[in-house]
Amino acid sequence: MIRINLLRSTGLTASPVMGGLSDGDAMSADQGKVVGTKIVAMLFLPLLVYGYEYTHLAGLNSQLDAAVAQAAAVEKKKAVYGDAGPKVERFTKQKEKIDAQIAVIRSLTKNRLREVKALDSLQEITPPPVWFDDITMENGLVRAKGYSLTDEGLNELFAKLTNSAIFSRFEPKSQTYKTAPDGTRTLAFEIEFRVGKQDLL
Repeated sequence: MIRINLLRSTGLTASPVMGGLSDGDAMSADQGKVVGTKIVAMLFLPLLVYGYEYTHLAGLNSQLDAAVAQAAAVEKKKAVYGDAGPKVERFTKQKEKIDAQIAVIRSLTKNRLREVKALDSLQEITPPPVWFDDITMENGLVRAKGYSLTDEGLNELFAKLTNSAIFSRFEPKSQTYKTAPDGTRTLAFEIEFRVGKQDLL
């Protein structure tokens, strides 16, 4: 399971109003600064996550190489003793244990890489007026919360997630307008979708 807090938005109070922003709503200079801050956070924090994940993958790959080499060495010893009873049985059990470790490491490597690719793809399709402050990914299921400064930005994100070749079973969970103390109006949302096409899960 991977849980990422991309940006924590504070000072927002909930408003029960649901619906679209009017065409006359334009971003002020303050809103422009907010957008800039969100974009920087969206670009910088995922890079930290990617760096950590790729470093972790490198460690897993090193463990995998070591385990494969150890399995090969055990197989050689086993071949030398031929049918020497107890020794062969001991080496066989040892090799089975190593093979199980290799399978676990390969599984971890594959899942970690899938999560990194999913985050990268999500960042690519997220339009500038939209940002996430919480993403949870577990067993291919992604739950995300975030904000949008415009209805159009959120609609664009929803359309891209619906038509994505990377994600499937997209479902919006909630949308609520919120207003900050400075008067900035945002649309808070919660969504859920899966990584990969459903027929591959």
